[in-house]
Amino acid sequence: GGLLYKVQKIFNLKELTNLTLKGISGLMPLALLMLLAFAIGNVCNELGTGKYAAEISKEWLSPHYVPVIVFLTSCFIAFSTGTSWGTTGTIGIALIGIGAGLGFPLPVVAGAVLSGAYFGDKMSPLSDTTNLAPAMAAGSAQSIVVYPDRSVVLCVPGLGVSRLPFTRDPG
Repeated sequence: GGLLYKVQKIFNLKELTNLTLKGISGLMPLALLMLLAFAIGNVCNELGTGKYAAEISKEWLSPHYVPVIVFLTSCFIAFSTGTSWGTTGTIGIALIGIGAGLGFPLPVVAGAVLSGAYFGDKMSPLSDTTNLAPAMAAGSAQSIVVYPDRSVVLCVPGLGVSRLPFTRDPG
């Protein structure tokens, strides 16, 4: 892309270099977040957090509701923090371990983690999606308040239908 800008004389080399460095610096917080999320996920794996939580919850937790509980937990964490990636990389790893320890297939538990993380992120007032998307589309502060309401109308029916087949006994 930069080569085309240079050939068409839209930007000179100094401007291209400055814009490239500015873009890279804008991505550094995201890269740091991902690095920390994966580090915490690796620590959880090494400590066996998922297996431990599965063992202590087997006595009182009905396996019929594990995917729904995983979904709601991911949703709550993502809503509270405003990040789906951070949720998936941290608590998501532990929740997948718990689900596997209770006998649920990886795709079912991972799907519950991801859908909960993205749904919670979509509803969170701290999320960049919640703030930037309506601001860019409509340009008014009022649209930021309406955005989660409209998202609930679209997301909740789909979530309800998609949860039904997975609320079952793993065996």
